[in-house]
Amino acid sequence: MTTDKGSSRSEVELRAAVLDGWHHLVASVEPGSDTLDTLASRTGIPFRQLDMARRVRNQIAHPDQAVPHERLLAAFRTIAEAEQRLASRGRSRSGGADQRTSRGRATGYERLSLRRPAPRPASGRRQDTEPARRAEQPAPEPQHLELHVPAGKTSTSRVLSLTELGLDTRAATVTCDVPWLDCAIVGRSVRLVATAGRKASRQRGSARISSQGRSVMITVDLQVASPPRQTGSAASTGRQEAGWTVARAVTVGLVLGLLLFLAFVIAS
Repeated sequence: MTTDKGSSRSEVELRAAVLDGWHHLVASVEPGSDTLDTLASRTGIPFRQLDMARRVRNQIAHPDQAVPHERLLAAFRTIAEAEQRLASRGRSRSGGADQRTSRGRATGYERLSLRRPAPRPASGRRQDTEPARRAEQPAPEPQHLELHVPAGKTSTSRVLSLTELGLDTRAATVTCDVPWLDCAIVGRSVRLVATAGRKASRQRGSARISSQGRSVMITVDLQVASPPRQTGSAASTGRQEAGWTVARAVTVGLVLGLLLFLAFVIAS
């Protein structure tokens, strides 16, 4: 299979692919394990190269940090190669073993199904049923969030607590599906920054926050306040003031003309 090198992708597509691809790489690692060490041992990709991709993903998640196109493209290719190697490794070890499949949505390059063997219970111990209980839980309903951009401003932000969303604060990730909405995990919270478009007064997007096998979808509605318009009374007052200014100028001119005429008569 040929991996998409990303050369023909736009800046927005590359950013979305890096965010979503890294999210699924992290989700393929067991909770409590070191993400970079585990991915390096499974894929054979050097630790330093994976760390570079992680740093680029964190830069993308913060809207105030610019990422050079070369680093963005390198991170995209590293994540795509890691996913392809994980998929190949899962297929080679899938014979006769129970399997679990982790599927992700399309991100701008070909998405592969990551298959890995289920962990075997230690001898004399009961197998942990926590994954089964999690699978039985119904998917949470999408939450709704309204953001307002005041008149004269171009952006607004909101900070949400991971605990209040019912998510674990460890190894949490967040992805957004629209370019005008930037999101990042900051400590025990998620920060959403919305930038208003030039023409649209109302925009809609969504953000998915995941942690420890659970995820929450937040629908974001952005409303942009219109600039204040000049009322009829204010416009009328402005016209009156302009009229008085002209009248005063005419009066002063007439007075000066009369004085000059009187001076001429007296002198003659």
